[in-house]
Amino acid sequence: MVLMSAASAQQRDTDPLAPLTKCFDGTWFRVGSTDRLPATTKWRTVEGPDGRAKVSMDDGYRLMLYTDGPKPVVNLKIERAALGRIAEDRAAIVAQMQYLVEHNPVNSTAFSSEELGSLEHLTVRKTSRDGSGIANIETLIQQRTGTVATAYLIDTNSPGFDALRTDFLAMLAACMEKQ
Repeated sequence: MVLMSAASAQQRDTDPLAPLTKCFDGTWFRVGSTDRLPATTKWRTVEGPDGRAKVSMDDGYRLMLYTDGPKPVVNLKIERAALGRIAEDRAAIVAQMQYLVEHNPVNSTAFSSEELGSLEHLTVRKTSRDGSGIANIETLIQQRTGTVATAYLIDTNSPGFDALRTDFLAMLAACMEKQ
């Protein structure tokens, strides 16, 4: 995903994702950077069992979230699907996440899916954490608005990881439900 600072991103007529970039203001998460997707970028590619698939992106942001340390704990990507594409994009994202689990010989991983209000919550997680790389990929999909939020939770091997994950997801889901 190619990103630009919010100030240098090309202008768009509307910014329906902007409120989601403020979800963590006033919380124990600190937003280190907020970068907006260039207006000219309309697709990203994901790998699945049938090869590469395109996921649309009419707009998007990347936020790097920190707690009290110098390293980020969450790399969050918030995207708006192209009009009429959310079902196809969702299918490509689900296939990608299942593919990651099936083709990960190094780390034991698991895939799960659940409903959170109007959101679909998809998770790929390492079943054992070692303090390196990505511990979880958490995706929230809101069909009504065409919004996809994907969070890469960094494996800190900290005893507080599960609480961090729970709090982060609750904050993001509540914020998305307000859209």
